[in-house]
Amino acid sequence: AGNTSAAATVIAPDTTAPDAPVAYINDDGTVVNGTAEPNSTVTVTLPDTTTLTTTADASGVYGVVLPTALTNGETVTVTATDAAGNVSVPATATAPDLTAPLSPADLLVAEDGSS
Repeated sequence: AGNTSAAATVIAPDTTAPDAPVAYINDDGTVVNGTAEPNSTVTVTLPDTTTLTTTADASGVYGVVLPTALTNGETVTVTATDAAGNVSVPATATAPDLTAPLSPADLLVAEDGSS
């Protein structure tokens, strides 16, 4: 009969999680920074399970100031959540080792310099 309907627009839902973010803890253990999907919500989970959130900028760069410094191998996990609510797999960042080694003790050196 030659009849046609009006055009329709179909929008497929976003079901793809963002890539895992890249995460680093700075040298003094006070900031977690890195990159994630641009404009995504970045969640940092601390060793005590406290969570901190921020938003990655249009280039995907983010940074979170920690309430207390992390040291000596403490780890955080970082995820990115896109606008559709899809959550990435977690990334892990490890705090630097800031504890100096113990001083040697009970060292004896002979008068001739031998040990």
